[in-house]
Parts: sequence; C-alpha cells; structure tokens
Amino acid sequence: MNKKGFSLIELLAVLVILSILMLVAIPAIQRYIENSRRDTYISTLAEYVNAVRHADAGGYLKPAEGATTTCNSGTYYVEFHTATDGLLESGGKSPYDRSKGIDGYVQIKVDSATHNHSYKVIATDNAKHGLSDYVNADTMSRGDISDSTSNFANINKPATDLCAVNINNSK
Repeated sequence: MNKKGFSLIELLAVLVILSILMLVAIPAIQRYIENSRRDTYISTLAEYVNAVRHADAGGYLKPAEGATTTCNSGTYYVEFHTATDGLLESGGKSPYDRSKGIDGYVQIKVDSATHNHSYKVIATDNAKHGLSDYVNADTMSRGDISDSTSNFANINKPATDLCAVNINNSK
C-alpha cells in the first residue's frame, strides 16, 4: 500500500503532544515576563534612590514649601514622580503601564550618633503595582512588589518632613 500523508491517529498524537507542551510553556513564559517586570520596577526604584542618595550626600536637598525639616538630620522624605521630575535619564516609566510613571517617597533617616544615612522607599505606579509599605532600599527584591497597592493619593504622605531635590545644582 502506498501511503501519501499522515493518518488521523498520527495527526491527533501530534496535536496532543503540542497541547501538553503549550500547557507547560505558557505559564512558564508568563512567570518569566512577570519576574522581568518586577525586576525592572525594582531597578527603576533603585536608580531613583541612588539619585536621591547622591543629592543628599552632595547637599542638594532643600526643605519643600511649608516643611519644618532641615533636610540633614532626623527623618525626612523626598517625594518623587519619575515621569515628570527629570532625575532619571531612563524616564522611570512603569513596566506594567508604559504611559505611567512611578510615584512615591524616599525616607531618609539619619542616625544621630553615627550620622549614617539609611534609605527606605514606598511607591506605586497608579496601576496598582508597587510597594505597600516602606522597604529598605538596599535590600529591595521582586518579592516586595505587590499587585494590590493603592494609588499615590492614598499613600501616607509625610506631614512636614518633605525635602525637594534641587536639580539646578545651586545649594
């Protein structure tokens, strides 16, 4: 008998094998994409914290309007909006929604005895992704990113301890 083509059983076997491969591959690819987004989010926050850290070390932080802090002792905060403040060359867009930036606060705490500065950050992209509480900037990881954070308006705003970065380089 001269066979031309594949039998129905052979075609069904190939379809079953492909279906099983797809059932395994699609969730793995989705996890890979989600982990990449979380890593990008953390990287953007780390860049921003480093920009604030350099501004703090260089003396380029000034009290925001109405603030009672001196921006050099105790605990103070820097509010950020990565899409509009111009501190990041990358633009600071959210990996979850490229039309939105990441908004939040960097908390700077100065130890009165050692004068060491520690940095924590809280942030959201207003698409419900971000850090739901202040996280140590040096130990942030993808596990700290939550999918259910509130929007920026609902983040606890520091009352009077806000500082601004003076990007005009005049102290």
